This record gives sequence, C-alpha cells and structure tokens, in this order.
Amino acid sequence: GYNGGPSSGTISARFNGNGRAILVFGNCFRNTGSFVKVSLNNNEISRTEGETPDRAKQIEFRYSKGDTLLVEEISYAIIALNSFKIQGT
Repeated sequence: GYNGGPSSGTISARFNGNGRAILVFGNCFRNTGSFVKVSLNNNEISRTEGETPDRAKQIEFRYSKGDTLLVEEISYAIIALNSFKIQGT
C-alpha cells in the first residue's frame, strides 16, 4: 500500500521451471516521473508511466528455471497487479 513517501514497494517471484507468463499490471498513482517497472533478471521488460495511469497493461514473456521477476514502484508509483498467469512447458 501507499506509504506517503519515497519508499518503494516491490513484488518478486522466482520461477521453478520453464514456461510462459502473462502479467497485467499498471500504476495507480498519477504523478509525473513515477512509474511501475517490470524486470526479468534485472533487465527491464516493461513499465507504465504515471502521467497517464494505465491500470491494465498486458505483457507476455518467457521464463526459465531460476529466473527472477521483479515489479517495483519508482518515485511514488503504486503497483496495480491485475492478474498474473503462468503456463509451464
């Protein structure tokens, strides 16, 4: 939830197998310069900006065993995690 300051919230997951994932996420806070960033193994794969809150951005990506997914609030953003689906191979 919102902390009222520059503290950043995060959500992370480590995958135990291989497959494909679909993440629907967004930024609930309208603030220039704030965004929600999604990274896989410390490589940014998507983001939503705060100037035009996007509460339903959908991304699809492949993952392998040991990969780490990180969703984080940057500069007063608020994570909207709408859905997260994984399908192993």
